[in-house]
Amino acid sequence: MDRSVQRFISASIFACGIFSGAVFSATYTITDLGTLGGSSRGDAINASGQVAGVSELQRLHPGDDDESSESVFLYDGSIHSISAPAGFTNYIAADMNDSGHVVGLTVDRAYLYYGTMKTLGTLGGNYSEASGINNNGIISGSSFNSDGHLHAFLYDGTMHDLEPLAGQYSRASGINSLGHATGSHGSSPLTPYLGVGTSMQTAFLHDGQMHELGTLPGGISSSGNAINDHDQVTGYSITSFPSLARAFLYDGTMHELGTLGMDESYGYDINNHADIVGDCVSVTNGGQGVAHLPFLYTRENGMVDLNTLVDLPPGWRLLSAEAINDSGQITGHAQFDDYYPHAYLLTPVPEPMGLHLGVFAGSAVLSLIRFRRTATR
Repeated sequence: MDRSVQRFISASIFACGIFSGAVFSATYTITDLGTLGGSSRGDAINASGQVAGVSELQRLHPGDDDESSESVFLYDGSIHSISAPAGFTNYIAADMNDSGHVVGLTVDRAYLYYGTMKTLGTLGGNYSEASGINNNGIISGSSFNSDGHLHAFLYDGTMHDLEPLAGQYSRASGINSLGHATGSHGSSPLTPYLGVGTSMQTAFLHDGQMHELGTLPGGISSSGNAINDHDQVTGYSITSFPSLARAFLYDGTMHELGTLGMDESYGYDINNHADIVGDCVSVTNGGQGVAHLPFLYTRENGMVDLNTLVDLPPGWRLLSAEAINDSGQITGHAQFDDYYPHAYLLTPVPEPMGLHLGVFAGSAVLSLIRFRRTATR
């Protein structure tokens, strides 16, 4: 091998070393989405990075954490209210599609926002909630029926009851582009308000028929929280003793995701790459109360503390990870400089251009060596 080839190879190897090292910098940049006056939380994200969530308009009594007036917000470069609440009412933004249509809960009714706010009615009872919406405008949710039982529904202009496979109760928590839904069903009452159920229940997948997903080994109950276009589901399964939650990925088999050394974990959302976001929870926290640690799960790296993937300013800490899109953007809420948590948007850092140059240089080395060998024969 002549000296020019040696020099080229040495330079290429050096370049590869430099550029590959650049990959191990921060994985995400963070954007503070602000608030409408008090605290805020990002709950849903669409393909273009728009975020829907909830923000307090103000603290009505300074220092009182329990009383506030809340509004659903939409972030599309700036944060603005998309509802006009009055009094002390709970507003929840559960999901958003690529058209910017938002669904959730306002007072005691499921709503759809599409430039104006519309309530969806009920299955005959006095309560309903919407949990998901796909790009075809099909909505998943739950409602009390005339018997007072909470049932999952699909809404396409008409509310269709997804009757439980067994028992009297069901709740739908998410929907994919095919109109397939996930949630939970059981023989004892389920907790409304899009919350974590505490009763005996089993996760389901509804694709025209209701299919039970079972539990993790040794589990006593489970719930599906989100479903992607491959019918992969994330949620949580409750162990028998001690009674603790474990986040799972269901892909035909239910897989436990881990807890990052904490007591419990919950999977909240899954994208079409089977990347999952959620929270790990310490229920004791050394006597300091409940502590939350947001996570990102990927097949390549397993479960990772999301705080370690962001170059956060001093004193900032991510408190939750609620939703993820197919580009890997994530939303939730974080503790920022002021007292109240703020909604955030995490955006993946593009792969350094140098990495591509390093790969190109390596390929060029191989090509040059082959050429030299051929030319000397």
